[in-house]
Amino acid sequence: MSMSEGSSPRRSFTLAEAHQLVGSELGVSDWYQIQQPQVDAFADITDDHQWIHTDSAETRAGPFEGAIAHGLLLLSLTTKFARETGVFPRDAGACLLYGYEKVRFKAPVKVGKRVRCRSTLVRVEELPGRVVLTVRFKVEVEDQKMSAFSADCLLVCLK
Repeated sequence: MSMSEGSSPRRSFTLAEAHQLVGSELGVSDWYQIQQPQVDAFADITDDHQWIHTDSAETRAGPFEGAIAHGLLLLSLTTKFARETGVFPRDAGACLLYGYEKVRFKAPVKVGKRVRCRSTLVRVEELPGRVVLTVRFKVEVEDQKMSAFSADCLLVCLK
């Protein structure tokens, strides 16, 4: 995979090596542009057509001076970002999403902005036949100091 501006090398690791990586950044995703058709499609799927997500004169005159992405749309993109940042151990039989903890939407993301994700391994828990990884996703917005959101993702990786 080629690396774009600002990306860090993606680590490749095994389940046995995971403990050694606790506290380490696994990688930084490529930049990804949030576009209005994607926001509209997400609104259709979730039936969340709140005016702040639409491209309209009302939205442009509103507090964000344009449409913003749904926070849950950004959260759902963490599956894409996880693949790009090397979160899944190469020897896992499968990795299943168990849930999220500490989800915090810190700043809006305007449509048209680019975002990227930093993935850090926070915790590893060995259980019979599986390993639970806690990975912190921090989504940054290009040219913005405050991150858009952070969340700890729990992944159950089968041996």
